[in-house]
Amino acid sequence: MNRLDAGMLILYTELHGASGYVSSYASFLPEIEKDFLKFINEGDFYKAARIAELEYDLFENMGDRSWFSYLVGLINACGLPGEHCRPPLPDCKKEDYPLLEKFIADIKIKHKKVMDEIN
Repeated sequence: MNRLDAGMLILYTELHGASGYVSSYASFLPEIEKDFLKFINEGDFYKAARIAELEYDLFENMGDRSWFSYLVGLINACGLPGEHCRPPLPDCKKEDYPLLEKFIADIKIKHKKVMDEIN
């Protein structure tokens, strides 16, 4: 499985009875995860899949960063207390923060656009 398959894996596990999982977006933009779970619980899998597609943006934006460093950086860039990665993982570089903040702003716009389209 490559990184780009992870969003659909989440949908797949929900559809096959997983009792839960930790989502990347739930860590820093929980409204995206909330909408995804709402549609799953309503049985509207088309809408859930449209939300799950936002995972592709997350992985494409990651670049060559460590996954956990990237996630903690996004949490911090949202103003939440992500603090530091546990060693030996490196923290996101301070010069990455403007890019992380731009990604967050862009994904909020894209999430709103998807919600407008599917509702």
